Amino acid sequence: MGKNFTICICDDEPDIRNELKNYIIQYSFTHEVDISTIEAESANELLQLTRHYDILFLDIRFGSKNIGIDIAEKLRNEGNTSII
Repeated sequence: MGKNFTICICDDEPDIRNELKNYIIQYSFTHEVDISTIEAESANELLQLTRHYDILFLDIRFGSKNIGIDIAEKLRNEGNTSII
């Protein structure tokens, strides 16, 4: 496998995180790409991550709050260049 990516999944619902992770694993094997995953279950957990990731799957709604776009803007303002 020549390519190596890290994907972060940030969602407050464990079932959604697991489903996305399964799709990523399937993609990894099908396309011969080495992909590692990071999971965060809250916006605060995501913002505290120090490990680099190339792609971020970010939930828009956490609980009753639509804060996903605000989190994405904050990450960009802090210099995060990952694909969101």
